[in-house]
Amino acid sequence: RGLIQFLHLSEAVENEQLFREPCSIGPPKHLLEEMAAVHTPESLVALLGRYSSTVVAHAAKLYLKNSAWPVIPGGLTKSLTSAVDLKQTDRRGEAQRLASLLASLPQEAHGTLRELCALLGDLPAKSSLLAYTFGPILIHLDPSMLTDPRVMVAMTKNANLVVQVFIDFHHVVFGA
Repeated sequence: RGLIQFLHLSEAVENEQLFREPCSIGPPKHLLEEMAAVHTPESLVALLGRYSSTVVAHAAKLYLKNSAWPVIPGGLTKSLTSAVDLKQTDRRGEAQRLASLLASLPQEAHGTLRELCALLGDLPAKSSLLAYTFGPILIHLDPSMLTDPRVMVAMTKNANLVVQVFIDFHHVVFGA
C-alpha cells in the first residue's frame, strides 16, 4: 500500500501515462527488494523519493501481479465478472453489487484495492485504459475456463469492466 499512497500524494497523479509508460523491469524489481529492508514510514518515503514515479508505478504493478496473496482471490472471479454486463447502462447498480461481493475481502486487501482505485480514479487517463492495464493484474482468470476463445474474450472484457467500475465508482464500491 505504501507505493500506492506515495503515488497518490505525489505529482504523479497529474501524469496521464502513469502505469502505462514503458519501463525496464530492473529498477522496479530493485525497488521492491530495497523495500523489504524498510521498517519505518519515513524510510519508505525517503526510498521512494529516490525513484521516478514511473518506476514506483511499475513496482506497484509488479508487486500486485506477483503477490503470493492476490488482492482479489480467485474464488471471487466468477462472481465479480458475472456482476457486470457490457450492455448494462446502470453502472452505479453494478458498483453496489460489486461492493457487496468485496465485503468478504480481508481488511488489508480491501484497503489496498480501495487506495489503488482511488488513485486510478484521480488520474487524468481514461478509466477504460487503466482497466485494460489492471484487469489482468487484479482479476486472475482461471485457465480451465478459458479453453474456448469466445469465453476467454468475454471473461477478459468483463474482468476489465469490473475494474473500470471499481475506478469510476470507487466511492460507491469502497465507501467515501
